[in-house]
Amino acid sequence: MLNTFFSYGTDVLALVLPISIAGTNVIFFPLLAVWLLGAKASFRLWPPKWGLYEKIFLVYLAISLLSACLGVDVRRGFSVIWKKDFYIVIAIFLTAVVVSEEKNKKLLRLFLWAGGAVAILGLVQYVVGVDQSDKSGGYFYHLPASIAHFPRPLLDLLSMVNGRVLGTRGHPISYAECLLFNWAFGLCFLLN
Repeated sequence: MLNTFFSYGTDVLALVLPISIAGTNVIFFPLLAVWLLGAKASFRLWPPKWGLYEKIFLVYLAISLLSACLGVDVRRGFSVIWKKDFYIVIAIFLTAVVVSEEKNKKLLRLFLWAGGAVAILGLVQYVVGVDQSDKSGGYFYHLPASIAHFPRPLLDLLSMVNGRVLGTRGHPISYAECLLFNWAFGLCFLLN
C-alpha cells in the first residue's frame, strides 16, 4: 500500500517541482510525513545503492557546505541550506522510495516535461514583451496594444518584471534556479 502511495505521490511531485514552490511543499511534506510515520515499512528499502548519481549529489552537497562555511555569515549560510533549499531532503526521500530503474526514468521524464513547459512559458513571456514594475499590479513599462484589453491576471502571467522573465516561480532568480535544476537532471538523464 505504501509503495502505491509513494508511486503516485512521486509522480505528482515530479510534475509540480519545476512549476511551483508552494505546490511542491503541499505534495512533498505529506509524502515525507507518511514515509517517516511508516518508517518500519519504508526504511527496509535502505541502504540506497551509491552509484554515479548519488556521488554527483554528494559533490553538490559538499560544494553547498563549503559555500556556507566560506560565506560572510556562516550561520545564515547553513540556515539557507537546511531551511530554504530543501532539495537535499527531497533527494534523500526519493533515494529511499524509488527502488526501480524504470520508476526513476519515469520520474525524470515527468520532471523534464514539466520543466520544459515552464521554460516555454518563460520564452512566451519574453516574446510577448509585457514588462511591468512588479509581479502583479505593477506599473507597465511596456504593454503591447494588441493585448492591452486582456484581463489583469493574464497580463500578470504573461509579464516580465523589470525586463526579466519569471516563469511560474514569481521571481527571476527562483526561475533561473528551477531551470538550472531541471537542466542538471536532464543531463544526468541523457547520460544514463
